[in-house]
Amino acid sequence: MGKKKTYDVIKRQNGEAFARAIRDYNERIFEIENLPKILRYAGRNPLPLLKFLNGMLTVEKSHQSDEKDPFVLLEKAGYKAFYADSLEKQNSIKPYFAKGEALCTFIDKNRYKNYYIVHCVHALADTLKREDFLNKEQQGDRYGVSVISIQILKTGGFIKITNRYNHTVDGCDNTFNSNPDNIIAGLTEALKTYFKVDFDVRQEPLPNGFIFQSGCLYHYNQEINNCYIGSDFYLRDGKVYPIDKNSQMMVDEFIIDLKEKKILNPAGSTSPLYEVLQNEVKEGSVWQISKRLKRYIFSVDRRDILEIHDSHMVALYLRKTTHLDNFLNHHKYIESFYGYSVISLGDKTLSYTPALNYTLLPRCEKIGKNCFERTKTFIEAPLLKKEGIYFYAGFGVDVNKKEFVSQGIMPYQIYEFLKRNLHTVNNLNFTELTRAATIHADNKPFLYFKDDKFVGLYFPEGIKVLEKCVLMDLPDLREVTGDGIHLMEDGNLLRCHMLEKAKFNKLRYIGCNCVAYCRLLEELSFPELVKVPSCTSVCNNSSLRYVYAPNLYVVPDFTGLPVLERFDSKKGVYIREQPCHISNNRFSNKFVLLKREGHEKR
Repeated sequence: MGKKKTYDVIKRQNGEAFARAIRDYNERIFEIENLPKILRYAGRNPLPLLKFLNGMLTVEKSHQSDEKDPFVLLEKAGYKAFYADSLEKQNSIKPYFAKGEALCTFIDKNRYKNYYIVHCVHALADTLKREDFLNKEQQGDRYGVSVISIQILKTGGFIKITNRYNHTVDGCDNTFNSNPDNIIAGLTEALKTYFKVDFDVRQEPLPNGFIFQSGCLYHYNQEINNCYIGSDFYLRDGKVYPIDKNSQMMVDEFIIDLKEKKILNPAGSTSPLYEVLQNEVKEGSVWQISKRLKRYIFSVDRRDILEIHDSHMVALYLRKTTHLDNFLNHHKYIESFYGYSVISLGDKTLSYTPALNYTLLPRCEKIGKNCFERTKTFIEAPLLKKEGIYFYAGFGVDVNKKEFVSQGIMPYQIYEFLKRNLHTVNNLNFTELTRAATIHADNKPFLYFKDDKFVGLYFPEGIKVLEKCVLMDLPDLREVTGDGIHLMEDGNLLRCHMLEKAKFNKLRYIGCNCVAYCRLLEELSFPELVKVPSCTSVCNNSSLRYVYAPNLYVVPDFTGLPVLERFDSKKGVYIREQPCHISNNRFSNKFVLLKREGHEKR
């Protein structure tokens, strides 16, 4: 097939923009044999694939090694590896996986029969703790790759490598780009020879959401139970199953079948969502999918059930379900949730739903733990409000019981710290304004939210010690005050880029790596501060122009420049003049007030 004909086929199959983008990037890509077949299920967005397709023009040879035994090679890479040729061995590494991150492999009783499975446990796996990587996860970090599973389809053509962050970090079913040579050179050929099976690997990384299997590219929305689900197909055990577009529609991992009046579940998922949908539609007699603006509406007996956009559920309407437990957590696309009959929410319901912006719960009376975690939704729950439970940006507080009932967008380290210290507060109250909310403690501001962001924190006077790393990497925090805090341990006010003001009236000591890399910070007030460590604290704040620390007599000088003092007779204070006070803080007036009026010069 010539370039022109290949271009025309891809234009009809994947869209004109897809074909044109390939031509503009490198017209030679059209020379790849069977390119239309390769791209049949690749979707309509070519941009993530251009580099990968360009890499297919050259034949890449696998790395060679003198060692031909894959298990010896993996041992050299630091892994204790074994072939899981039984159900017991297949599931033997399950204890290494945190709750909610277990491999789908563990619930597939036939997985070892269809795949060659090589489990690999690194020598350091037992020493790495999940909590040490919380909110800092990266697909290829030490914890993630300390336990991996290499899985090769026995009929050939497909390999994937998974790790410990399964389903919670993007691309974890494509660890090391699913290329064994990226673990240690020569492993690809060693596995092919050992198991007498062929499979495709590429040096060029495959974008997230794509899989290369049996010589074809597949753009999938999610992987569940080792089933890859796209917008108009699903792929399982090396075989592709297209849907009937005349009577079926893919919605997340389910298929709505209008002809059979069934919700099909190709991945065999036992998720709460599937059970809820079955409950909501089982008595329906008229099934219909209509288009409203750019979205499709699935209704039963003329009542909306789902709003669908790009094969994803973006709105859900429940009229029969009264209790939800562990429901819709980690759903990336849901925007609106209407629980008309929901009376109670179990643990982790509607958590980690970044797109959720509206939740209606008119009859809800009870809420479990960790609901709305990392979610900024507006929550309308009038019965809960009557009981003193208020929400803003997903964050919930029970002002009567003095408890936090939902983390919302509140950072994990602060949330846990404040939960442990709420006993220092006598009473809480909640004030909600347009696009903002303030929680008061003992009639003083406590937490401040604005425009679905956490922007202000005012520690109650009963909190004396600011533990390590409580205030770290907070992108929206603008102001912090701690009137009762005496000690600030390491790592606080580190990389809070939007921070403008920090005031600690009774702070006497600060640890290392504190008040650093806050690029908007202009003023600091530490009237009782007596000691700054010799490590990197109060440094690299590019806008800092004023520090009030009258009791700080010994100031580390990291610049190598002499420290000059002069007496300001008008203000009655001594002023130390230094171009870069403490470390790399560029003062616009280069003066820092260090001593109160009436203090004698030492």
